[in-house]
Amino acid sequence: MEHLQGSTLEDELRRLAAQGEVLGEAAALRVADGVLRSLQEAHRAGLVHRDLKPGNIMLADLGEDEPTVKVLDFGIARTRDSSLTDEGTALGTPAYMSPEQCLGAELDGRADLYSLGVILYRAVTGRCAFEFLDARTMREGVQAVREGRPLPAAPTQTPEAKPEPPPKPKPDRPILLD
Repeated sequence: MEHLQGSTLEDELRRLAAQGEVLGEAAALRVADGVLRSLQEAHRAGLVHRDLKPGNIMLADLGEDEPTVKVLDFGIARTRDSSLTDEGTALGTPAYMSPEQCLGAELDGRADLYSLGVILYRAVTGRCAFEFLDARTMREGVQAVREGRPLPAAPTQTPEAKPEPPPKPKPDRPILLD
Protein backbone atom coordinates (compact mmCIF):
# COMPACT_ATOMS: atom_id res chain seq x y z
CA MET A 1 0.00 0.00 0.00
CA GLU A 2 1.31 3.42 -0.97
CA HIS A 3 1.91 5.90 1.89
CA LEU A 4 0.93 9.43 0.86
CA GLN A 5 1.73 12.82 2.38
CA GLY A 6 -0.75 15.63 1.88
CA SER A 7 -4.40 16.28 2.64
CA THR A 8 -7.74 15.24 1.31
CA LEU A 9 -9.89 17.53 -0.78
CA GLU A 10 -12.34 17.49 2.15
CA ASP A 11 -9.63 18.93 4.43
CA GLU A 12 -8.82 21.61 1.86
CA LEU A 13 -12.47 22.58 1.33
CA ARG A 14 -13.03 22.87 5.09
CA ARG A 15 -9.89 24.97 5.50
CA LEU A 16 -11.04 27.31 2.74
CA ALA A 17 -14.58 27.50 4.14
CA ALA A 18 -13.18 28.56 7.53
CA GLN A 19 -11.55 31.49 5.69
CA GLY A 20 -14.75 32.30 3.77
CA GLU A 21 -13.22 31.08 0.51
CA VAL A 22 -13.84 28.38 -2.07
CA LEU A 23 -11.53 26.56 -4.44
CA GLY A 24 -10.61 28.60 -7.51
CA GLU A 25 -11.73 27.38 -10.91
CA ALA A 26 -8.24 26.51 -12.16
CA ALA A 27 -7.52 24.46 -9.03
CA ALA A 28 -10.91 22.74 -9.37
CA LEU A 29 -10.04 21.84 -12.96
CA ARG A 30 -6.69 20.37 -11.84
CA VAL A 31 -8.53 18.23 -9.29
CA ALA A 32 -11.10 17.19 -11.91
CA ASP A 33 -8.35 16.22 -14.35
CA GLY A 34 -6.63 14.00 -11.78
CA VAL A 35 -9.86 12.34 -10.68
CA LEU A 36 -10.99 11.77 -14.28
CA ARG A 37 -7.66 10.10 -15.09
CA SER A 38 -8.08 7.75 -12.11
CA LEU A 39 -11.69 7.01 -12.98
CA GLN A 40 -10.74 6.32 -16.59
CA GLU A 41 -8.37 3.58 -15.40
CA ALA A 42 -10.95 2.14 -13.01
CA HIS A 43 -13.78 2.23 -15.55
CA ARG A 44 -11.60 0.62 -18.24
CA ALA A 45 -11.01 -2.20 -15.74
CA GLY A 46 -14.79 -2.45 -15.25
CA LEU A 47 -14.76 -0.93 -11.73
CA VAL A 48 -17.25 1.62 -10.41
CA HIS A 49 -16.00 3.47 -7.29
CA ARG A 50 -19.51 4.15 -5.84
CA ASP A 51 -18.28 6.36 -2.97
CA LEU A 52 -16.47 9.23 -4.64
CA LYS A 53 -16.44 12.20 -2.25
CA PRO A 54 -13.95 14.91 -1.19
CA GLY A 55 -12.69 12.71 1.66
CA ASN A 56 -11.67 10.06 -0.89
CA ILE A 57 -9.65 12.44 -3.04
CA MET A 58 -6.07 12.91 -1.85
CA LEU A 59 -3.98 15.92 -2.76
CA ALA A 60 -0.65 14.15 -2.40
CA ASP A 61 2.53 16.14 -1.91
CA LEU A 62 5.10 14.29 -4.00
CA GLY A 63 7.64 17.13 -3.94
CA GLU A 64 6.36 18.67 -7.16
CA ASP A 65 5.04 22.21 -7.69
CA GLU A 66 1.43 21.06 -7.46
CA PRO A 67 -0.08 18.13 -5.60
CA THR A 68 -0.82 14.88 -7.35
CA VAL A 69 -4.50 13.95 -7.20
CA LYS A 70 -5.17 10.38 -6.05
CA VAL A 71 -8.53 8.66 -5.71
CA LEU A 72 -8.69 6.61 -2.50
CA ASP A 73 -10.90 4.00 -0.88
CA PHE A 74 -12.24 1.66 -3.49
CA GLY A 75 -13.71 -0.30 -0.55
CA ILE A 76 -17.25 -0.47 -1.94
CA ALA A 77 -16.18 -0.44 -5.58
CA ARG A 78 -17.52 -3.25 -7.68
CA THR A 79 -17.31 -4.54 -11.18
CA ARG A 80 -20.31 -3.93 -13.37
CA ASP A 81 -21.15 -7.64 -13.42
CA SER A 82 -20.54 -8.20 -9.70
CA SER A 83 -23.26 -9.25 -7.29
CA LEU A 84 -21.55 -7.70 -4.24
CA THR A 85 -24.79 -5.98 -3.26
CA ASP A 86 -28.37 -6.79 -4.13
CA GLU A 87 -30.20 -4.57 -6.57
CA GLY A 88 -32.23 -2.11 -4.54
CA THR A 89 -29.44 -1.61 -1.99
CA ALA A 90 -27.77 1.80 -1.90
CA LEU A 91 -24.24 2.13 -0.54
CA GLY A 92 -22.23 5.36 -0.56
CA THR A 93 -22.38 8.89 0.80
CA PRO A 94 -25.85 10.31 0.06
CA ALA A 95 -24.78 13.90 -0.68
CA TYR A 96 -22.59 12.63 -3.55
CA MET A 97 -24.62 9.67 -4.81
CA SER A 98 -26.24 9.65 -8.25
CA PRO A 99 -30.03 9.29 -8.39
CA GLU A 100 -29.63 5.76 -9.78
CA GLN A 101 -27.39 4.84 -6.88
CA CYS A 102 -29.89 6.21 -4.33
CA LEU A 103 -32.58 4.07 -5.90
CA GLY A 104 -30.35 0.99 -5.69
CA ALA A 105 -30.31 0.59 -9.47
CA GLU A 106 -27.56 -1.03 -11.48
CA LEU A 107 -24.60 1.35 -11.89
CA ASP A 108 -21.86 2.04 -14.35
CA GLY A 109 -19.11 4.67 -14.53
CA ARG A 110 -21.62 7.46 -15.08
CA ALA A 111 -22.51 7.27 -11.37
CA ASP A 112 -18.91 8.22 -10.54
CA LEU A 113 -19.01 11.09 -13.05
CA TYR A 114 -22.18 12.40 -11.40
CA SER A 115 -20.43 12.26 -8.02
CA LEU A 116 -17.47 14.20 -9.42
CA GLY A 117 -19.85 16.88 -10.71
CA VAL A 118 -21.37 17.25 -7.24
CA ILE A 119 -17.88 17.44 -5.71
CA LEU A 120 -16.84 20.17 -8.15
CA TYR A 121 -20.04 22.10 -7.46
CA ARG A 122 -19.21 22.09 -3.75
CA ALA A 123 -15.57 23.02 -4.43
CA VAL A 124 -16.43 26.18 -6.37
CA THR A 125 -19.58 27.26 -4.50
CA GLY A 126 -18.82 26.20 -0.94
CA ARG A 127 -22.02 24.20 -0.50
CA CYS A 128 -23.43 20.84 -1.49
CA ALA A 129 -25.77 20.69 -4.45
CA PHE A 130 -28.31 18.77 -2.37
CA GLU A 131 -28.63 18.63 1.41
CA PHE A 132 -29.81 15.11 2.17
CA LEU A 133 -29.07 13.43 5.48
CA ASP A 134 -29.33 9.88 4.21
CA ALA A 135 -30.11 7.71 1.21
CA ARG A 136 -33.80 7.53 2.18
CA THR A 137 -34.31 11.30 1.98
CA MET A 138 -32.29 11.39 -1.24
CA ARG A 139 -34.56 8.66 -2.65
CA GLU A 140 -37.60 10.74 -1.67
CA GLY A 141 -36.10 13.70 -3.54
CA VAL A 142 -35.45 11.58 -6.65
CA GLN A 143 -39.02 10.26 -6.54
CA ALA A 144 -40.38 13.82 -6.21
CA VAL A 145 -38.52 14.89 -9.34
CA ARG A 146 -39.72 11.82 -11.24
CA GLU A 147 -43.31 12.60 -10.26
CA GLY A 148 -43.04 16.32 -11.03
CA ARG A 149 -43.38 17.37 -7.39
CA PRO A 150 -41.14 20.00 -5.75
CA LEU A 151 -38.13 18.74 -3.82
CA PRO A 152 -38.74 18.35 -0.11
CA ALA A 153 -37.00 21.02 2.00
CA ALA A 154 -33.68 19.93 3.44
CA PRO A 155 -33.88 19.22 7.17
CA THR A 156 -31.84 22.34 7.92
CA GLN A 157 -33.97 24.59 5.67
CA THR A 158 -37.39 26.10 5.84
CA PRO A 159 -39.26 26.55 2.56
CA GLU A 160 -39.09 30.36 2.86
CA ALA A 161 -35.32 30.44 3.66
CA LYS A 162 -33.18 32.24 1.11
CA PRO A 163 -29.78 30.71 0.31
CA GLU A 164 -26.70 32.63 1.38
CA PRO A 165 -24.49 34.06 -1.38
CA PRO A 166 -21.53 31.82 -2.21
CA PRO A 167 -18.13 32.56 -0.65
CA LYS A 168 -15.57 34.43 -2.72
CA PRO A 169 -13.34 32.29 -4.93
CA LYS A 170 -9.84 31.66 -3.73
CA PRO A 171 -7.22 33.25 -5.97
CA ASP A 172 -5.93 30.50 -8.22
CA ARG A 173 -2.66 29.17 -6.94
CA PRO A 174 -1.34 25.67 -6.26
CA ILE A 175 -3.44 23.94 -3.62
CA LEU A 176 -0.54 22.65 -1.57
CA LEU A 177 -0.89 22.84 2.17
CA ASP A 178 0.30 26.14 3.58
